[in-house]
Amino acid sequence: MGYQTNLPENCRTGYDRDYDDELTAIPRPTIQEIRLPLVAAFVGTGFPLLRNVLLKRPVYAGIQLPILGGIIGYVFGSSVEKWRDRRYAEHWATIRHYIMLHPEEFEAEERKKYGDLFLEWHPKR
Repeated sequence: MGYQTNLPENCRTGYDRDYDDELTAIPRPTIQEIRLPLVAAFVGTGFPLLRNVLLKRPVYAGIQLPILGGIIGYVFGSSVEKWRDRRYAEHWATIRHYIMLHPEEFEAEERKKYGDLFLEWHPKR
C-alpha cells in the first residue's frame, strides 16, 4: 500500500507522513488488530468458568454462559478497537492539518551522514 499525500509541494515537511486519506489509521500488524477482541473474548469466557470453579460446580455446567460471554466479549473488544482506531486517526489528522497550516514551524532538518556524527577514533595499542 503506497502512501500518497494531498498536500501541495510547498507544504510538505520532514515531519509529515503521506497517507491515503485524512482519517486513515496507521497500518498495524495483524496480531495487534485482533489482540483486544481476543483478550475480551477470553475474559468473557473465563469469568463464567471461574464462577463454576469457585462454586464447586462442574466447569462446563451452564456451557451457554461461557459461549455467550466469549461472543459478547469479542464483539465488545472489536467495537473498542474500531473506536480507538477512529480516535487515533482523527488525532493524527488534526496534527497533519496543523503542520500543513504552519509549515514554518516544522522545517525539514538537514540530513546528517554517519561520518559527521561519529567522533574521530584513535586506537590505543
